[in-house]
Amino acid sequence: MDTFSSDQSNLVFALTTVHTEGDGQHNFTLRIYSLDDASQMYIEEAIFRIAEQCQVIRIPFTPMQLFHTRININGESNTCLLLCGNDGGVHLYLRNKSTNKWEEEHVRSYFPFLASLSESSILSLEIREIGDLKIVAAGCQNGRLHVSIMKFDTSVGDFVPMDEPACVVLFSPITSISVFSSSSSKVSPGDIHMLVTCAVERAIIYCNVDKLVLNRPVYLKECSQYDSVLCSNIMDVDWDGNNEILVGTYGRELLVYKQGFHT
Repeated sequence: MDTFSSDQSNLVFALTTVHTEGDGQHNFTLRIYSLDDASQMYIEEAIFRIAEQCQVIRIPFTPMQLFHTRININGESNTCLLLCGNDGGVHLYLRNKSTNKWEEEHVRSYFPFLASLSESSILSLEIREIGDLKIVAAGCQNGRLHVSIMKFDTSVGDFVPMDEPACVVLFSPITSISVFSSSSSKVSPGDIHMLVTCAVERAIIYCNVDKLVLNRPVYLKECSQYDSVLCSNIMDVDWDGNNEILVGTYGRELLVYKQGFHT
């Protein structure tokens, strides 16, 4: 599931569902709830009202991850939905301004890097803008980690790749990716790192990913001692101005790592 606000809607809530028929066949859907006039509502009222405005899109594949990001269309910023599937593709959905319906578009038109990744299903997707940089990272079921770093080009009004995409093969399926800055300040974000967690091995921090890409990995201690790592998050837990790393495991442990990447 994913939730966000866009230029057309104050509140958008999207999720994928599965319904099993009597014969055992699984039917998957993408459900998108949009509310355009939520600015004057309490959150409880907005949640009740948004359930009345739902668009259902049937999808012929098993969904892996749902993600939203902003893209540039003719000089205008738009919010799109990206849905990774077990068909090896990344499916992009945009809201049609004329019909107010979400429609699938070709992902290659906006993310040619993602369109080229079809050798394995993408389990984890991260797209993060920090300053004039945009970092796109995709973690696959076969353990491959793909990273593309782009920089904003004022002459074209959009992000363009700085170098060829980088790739490394890890030992197991990639369960989560988080690109983050060392500082929680938006004015001075500090160094940019990338957290990658896998189903079997230890979580990895790729330090200074904007400069060194995948050439400086640091492995987080202890996180592999509590069964598979399932999820991760980045936030300033203790309000000291620096981001901490949160790692959740199948063994029901929540590990917090501070700067220096120790528990």
